[in-house]
Amino acid sequence: GRESKDIDIAVSGDAMIIGEALAEALGGTFITMDEQNGVARVALPQRACNLDITSLQGSIEKDLALRDFAIDAFALRLPTNDREWSELHIIDLFGGRQDLESKLVRMIDREAYRRDPVRMVRCVRLGAELDFDIDWETSSTIQHHAHRIKESAPERVTDEMMRIFAAPQTATWLRRMNNFGLLAYVLPELMAEKGVEQPTQHYWDVFGHSVEAVSTMERLLARPKPGDASAHRFVADLWEDFPHVEQVEAHFAGEVASGRRRAAIGKFAALLHDIGKPATKTIDPDGRIRFFGHAQLGAKTVQDIMRRLRFSNREVAMVSRMVEHHLRPGFMAGKAVADGDRLPSDRAIYRYYRDTGEEAFDILFLNMADHWATRGPTVERRLWRWHAELTHYVIQAYYQRQETVRPPGLITGEDVMEAFGLPPGPRVGQLLEAAREAQAGGALRTREEALGFLREHFIGPGDASS
Repeated sequence: GRESKDIDIAVSGDAMIIGEALAEALGGTFITMDEQNGVARVALPQRACNLDITSLQGSIEKDLALRDFAIDAFALRLPTNDREWSELHIIDLFGGRQDLESKLVRMIDREAYRRDPVRMVRCVRLGAELDFDIDWETSSTIQHHAHRIKESAPERVTDEMMRIFAAPQTATWLRRMNNFGLLAYVLPELMAEKGVEQPTQHYWDVFGHSVEAVSTMERLLARPKPGDASAHRFVADLWEDFPHVEQVEAHFAGEVASGRRRAAIGKFAALLHDIGKPATKTIDPDGRIRFFGHAQLGAKTVQDIMRRLRFSNREVAMVSRMVEHHLRPGFMAGKAVADGDRLPSDRAIYRYYRDTGEEAFDILFLNMADHWATRGPTVERRLWRWHAELTHYVIQAYYQRQETVRPPGLITGEDVMEAFGLPPGPRVGQLLEAAREAQAGGALRTREEALGFLREHFIGPGDASS
């Protein structure tokens, strides 16, 4: 029942010659993919599909035996006349149709993982996308060969991983990858989280909490339909009376890079949001556990991880910013989250949007996922509803109070330099930002008030003054 926009054709002739002829006959564009191995593509934008043409290196039976899994190893002989269209015959040498009915991903050949280790992650990805199980022998083989994933090109591993994050039940499949031993080789930094004890309010160790945060992020992003009795009551609390629902949903559906959407990148950030905790853990004399600076260290660690895995610069910047600021929403009101009885000031909202940029909404949802995944089944409804109210309030401010989020400038750099006799430089920018922040808080409304505010609070003996 899944729509496909790609058709793979295996030919006994020269794929290049046939591809060029097909492109001309169908009005498409011919693209050489791999001339040495005989792989060509005919792009048909008017039909929204591609024809990938490959030269057989032997018989079709030998070709199918080289495929990853039984559910991938089908072929259909192309008819040569009208009568043959009514006599189509699917070639299924390895029981793939039975596997489809049984909802099973099963390997064809143990050596497949030796030839191309990325197939191990692809196996998990197919299970996640199709909601299929992985058969016992295939699982055992992946465990045996898991270390070989290090031999693969990082870009290919990342492509498969991010399709897992785009699929439902990501956390479930991350746990399967962990059981297979794959996760330890794809994201070895996560292994340091295992067994790291947290303060008493935490239900899981750091690793368990991180995986649970992925699951929670996924549930939060799946807006329940009206009257959906199966929706978790806390998820319903979040989406009930949510302001600007359509804009928020469109935000998370937006593409970041390489076809990857914010929702998937957000789940990836949830997995890595506490990556800095193992290295920053300290225990006070009274036994209290602390992780000072773990968000800042985590942001730097995330950059190293994602560059190793060849993510785009945009994706690296997005996840790094989310990790760095993931605690920020809970403290915007100027009190500990446990108090839960205040909403942030206009100045705090201004600072938040200034510092978090395009990831402001993503961080709000990550903070909620972090809160839920901290307490697990012991989470308190009162505190959760306060988190939901905070998220609503901050998002509503973005759309309805732009004078707070992005106040129009009352003064310019030229105004500051002229008024205080300053040369161009960072000091001018600092003064402009101080005035802008005070304006966002409602303290300033005119040019004269802004200059007077700076003169009173920021211009000292070290500044030239007119």
